[in-house]
Amino acid sequence: MIAKQGHKILIPLLALAILSVILMLLFPFVFLKYLAVATSSLLLFTIWFFRDPERDSDQDRAIVVSPADGRVVAYDEVVDSFVGNAKKISIFMSIFNVHVNRAPDGGEIVSDEHTAGKFMSAYNPAASFENERRRINIQGEGDRRYGVIQIAGLIARRIIPYHTIGAKLKKGERIGMISFGSKVDIVLPADIVVQIKINQKLKAGKTVIGIYK
Repeated sequence: MIAKQGHKILIPLLALAILSVILMLLFPFVFLKYLAVATSSLLLFTIWFFRDPERDSDQDRAIVVSPADGRVVAYDEVVDSFVGNAKKISIFMSIFNVHVNRAPDGGEIVSDEHTAGKFMSAYNPAASFENERRRINIQGEGDRRYGVIQIAGLIARRIIPYHTIGAKLKKGERIGMISFGSKVDIVLPADIVVQIKINQKLKAGKTVIGIYK
């Protein structure tokens, strides 16, 4: 499956690749061969980058799943304005990861805030506070609350939301996408037992990052 945001790029790229191949076959010019190879390679890369595989999330009420593919780069205990006493996990997404993000648990989006900012490398810890970002707050079952922050990176300069305030999400449901290398922070309630470690690789909607005991 291809993320819907990729369609507007893929269609003209496909047309360009087909045209360049036809021209290469009709006219024996070396530069047309290079053009055909370049456009076809770019098309394949774009298809690969905008891949959006189907994933079934475990709906066990006791677990919380990762909102993003990537690698854990930070874990902190914080006091958050929405969650309260909380645990924050930062996940770095390279250009090689699937860039569609998912809900860590079921619940309702109760706020959605976009903050303008810089575009420093998402790997930099300061990116969580200074970069362009979008935060959604999710009210889960009972008093469970989660914050998911999509952070633009050095190359990724567009955060694409899939839902607005009031949307009711299922665990693992797609919530948005960030193009190219970026970062996602998740803020979890303090009573969750975290199941990840620094440098661990995660899969959105699949990897268990926390358990309610």
